[in-house]
Amino acid sequence: LALGSHAMTADEADALEKRRQRGGYHLTNGQAAVELFLRLNHARQTLDFVKRQATAFAALDKAQLRVWDALELLNELREYEAALLATSHGLDPDMPLREHAFQTAELCRIAHPDKDWMHLAGLIHGLGKLLAHKRFGSQPQWAVCGETFPV
Repeated sequence: LALGSHAMTADEADALEKRRQRGGYHLTNGQAAVELFLRLNHARQTLDFVKRQATAFAALDKAQLRVWDALELLNELREYEAALLATSHGLDPDMPLREHAFQTAELCRIAHPDKDWMHLAGLIHGLGKLLAHKRFGSQPQWAVCGETFPV
């Protein structure tokens, strides 16, 4: 199980399950929402679902956009996952996704000044979330967002 960028070890998961069984584990509303989001993500991303998505989107025929235009479209989305995880990670839940892309690219540039490809990867890492945009079929957030991809 992974929450945000922290992947739980098997021992941590076992300890968590034991606390749940004893009734000593209570989720806050925010934690419950994150858990629900991740459960949907893991339960619904089946092999069959992934194959259907690959068939639907592999042709890359939905649109032709410049990167800047794609980044601008990101600002029309509200990322559910980011809003859920923001408070527990000290982030701004209302940060536009384009601004997040620029911040990520800049952090990649600072950490790896000699790796131009890393700066670009930081900039475009969230463009897949455009599949949740109405122009591209309004895919559910659990299908396009997530710190883990179970398939």
